[in-house]
Amino acid sequence: MLSECRSQEIPVAVVNARVSDRSFLRGMRVRALWRRLLAKPSLFLAQSDEDARRLVAMGAEAQDVRVSGNLKYDVRAPKQSRVAEQIRILAAGRPILVAGSTHGATGQESSSEDEVLLQAWDAVQGEHPSLLVLAPRHPQRFGAVEALITKRSYLKASSLNEATPTTPADIILLDTIGDLAAVYSVATVAFVGGSLVPHGGHNPLEPAQFALPILMGPSFENFRDIVRRLRAEQGIAITDNAEELRTSLTELLSNAEKATGMGRRAKSVFEQQQGATVRTVKALLALLPGPSEDQP
Repeated sequence: MLSECRSQEIPVAVVNARVSDRSFLRGMRVRALWRRLLAKPSLFLAQSDEDARRLVAMGAEAQDVRVSGNLKYDVRAPKQSRVAEQIRILAAGRPILVAGSTHGATGQESSSEDEVLLQAWDAVQGEHPSLLVLAPRHPQRFGAVEALITKRSYLKASSLNEATPTTPADIILLDTIGDLAAVYSVATVAFVGGSLVPHGGHNPLEPAQFALPILMGPSFENFRDIVRRLRAEQGIAITDNAEELRTSLTELLSNAEKATGMGRRAKSVFEQQQGATVRTVKALLALLPGPSEDQP
């Protein structure tokens, strides 16, 4: 496709380009091949300076690579969902900890992220009661996560109906699709999954847009630039294990001023970095040919 577009002088742009650690290492090993491929697109719009540097190192022409920013910064807050509103009601004034996009154990870890979160959450419940929302990343894990909480007071999001829920619960299993972003809007603290296990993390901007204090594990390489900016502004805390997670939860649940300040700084990072969409559209329009003489 790239070759055909090149031969027919059809411009090709790579938008929101990111080069992961793994892709960079692999790409450098076969740089001769990548150089030929990376010469074909007309333009690369990279997410960050590091992504741009890696593209050039792999063989892209420097003049064809620009940094336009990460389109994820331009995500728009979703409308309130029914599930989110029911969770707010069930909390009954308690703080809400939303653990989004959690993953199971890998060959390197014996515990899933949900197990680690439950351990840390249990440790602070006596002094700082809260409602925990577990949102597994993959639907096939809903059953496994439910098995972890069957002896506790819990409800499944799929069981919530239009009526005001009357059954008390300490844990909500978010077993619905498409509600997580809206559920962040009613949270007090957010944990972003895929980070206590080596999955590279998920997008911390989803909770940042709601001015939430954010917790994340040490695996965040998929969103390294975003996490770097959040850490620089003290809008996120990185926790390596259940004990560190417990300590951070205790601090945020016991110190409203600290939690509010941390969330405010996270939202500031989110707002400061917006604009990638406009920059991207301008760059793409510049690739298009102007109207011919016979066009209006």
